[in-house]
Formats: sequence, structure tokens, C-alpha cells
Amino acid sequence: MARMAPKAEKRDQVSWESLHRTVSDSHYSNDWDPTHASPAVALYEAWLDLIPPFMQDNILDQLILPKVQRAVSSWKPNSSTGTSSLHAIVFPWLPHVGLRMEEFLGDARRKVRNMFKAVDISRGVPEDLMAWKQVSKTGMRGSTDRRFTISQ
Repeated sequence: MARMAPKAEKRDQVSWESLHRTVSDSHYSNDWDPTHASPAVALYEAWLDLIPPFMQDNILDQLILPKVQRAVSSWKPNSSTGTSSLHAIVFPWLPHVGLRMEEFLGDARRKVRNMFKAVDISRGVPEDLMAWKQVSKTGMRGSTDRRFTISQ
């Protein structure tokens, strides 16, 4: 594989550093709300063909996922503060997390397990738990959750 000339490497590095600074100071780090992720997801997806994989990873790892993970950490079921459902925070980013899936879903899984434990089936299955049904089919449920079943 041919190596770029030092000037070309420096130019590309400066270009990506400039782009990263612009992105860091923009919508991703300031304005978007993880509980209403559609605009941020749309912006990220629009850039996928324009930026190299290392920049995609950088944007996810430094700007997007930490904010989503903070929202998951602070999420509480049946909150009176009007917070969004847990799946509305997590699911929009699942197609983009790749190898980060286990780490990304860790706190959300704990919260879903706690919801399973606290649910009163006689009152019906909470809608937020139903949304996690497909994720649980792909291996989310642990041995403690096997006693709980969500039927259609």
C-alpha cells in the first residue's frame, strides 16, 4: 500500500481535526436531547458516506454515546418528570453501535431486568417492556429473567 506524502497526511489530519472541532461545538455536543434522538440520528446517518470510519467512531465514542448513556443512567420507570421511555433513548442508536453493543446495552439491560422484577402482570405488561421483547430474543435475557415471559 502506498504511503501518502507527509504534506498530504498533514493536510488530511488538519481537515479532520477541524471537522471534529466543528462537530464537537455543534448539535451533537450541545443541542440534542437523547430522549428525542431522531434529529441526531438523521444527522449522523447523513454524514456516514461523507466521513471515514475513524471519524464515525470518534463521533459516536466521544459525542453521542456518552450522552445517551447518561440519559439511560438517569432514566427511571414511571417517572413523573415526563421522561421518554427507555427504548426511545436506546433503540435509535442500536444500528450504529457495532462492537460496542454489550457495553452500550449494559445499564439498559439492568434497568429492564429491574422492570421485569417489579411488574405486576395482573395489571398488564408495561408498554416499555413490550418494546424490549425483540432485544430479549437476541440474547438479552439472563437466567434471572427466565421466569418472566412476555406473550403477544
